[in-house]
Amino acid sequence: MPESFYSYLAGLWDLSGCFAIAIDHRKYRHSIAYIASLCLQTRDREFIEWLQHTFGGHISTRKGHPDWYIWVLPEKRLATLLPSVLPYMQRQVRKKEAELILALHGTKQSTRKPPSPELAALREQIYQELRRLHNL
Repeated sequence: MPESFYSYLAGLWDLSGCFAIAIDHRKYRHSIAYIASLCLQTRDREFIEWLQHTFGGHISTRKGHPDWYIWVLPEKRLATLLPSVLPYMQRQVRKKEAELILALHGTKQSTRKPPSPELAALREQIYQELRRLHNL
């Protein structure tokens, strides 16, 4: 992709994107799983479909607003796109949210074992910081 595309996408995320971390208590018997995702909403269905085709994820509509389309990129795919978009983000709050999402992604393990207490605490800290930023 050309750099101008990532700059354009960063502008859209600055205006109408979101970064989320969901908590899954059922993933492991003795620990919590933190699951990150990115979303972008726009009325441009063709662009949203192109994003899905190019990067994966899924599309939904906004409740009560069928002409708004929401593209959600799950955690498994965000690490390939977000690092290219991050340098172009202008809003400091959004940039910090993106950095937190990448930090959480960096804590993922390839095993099904529960994380160490230190790693679990780090993930919780990242989650709480993202919540704090959402409340600004």
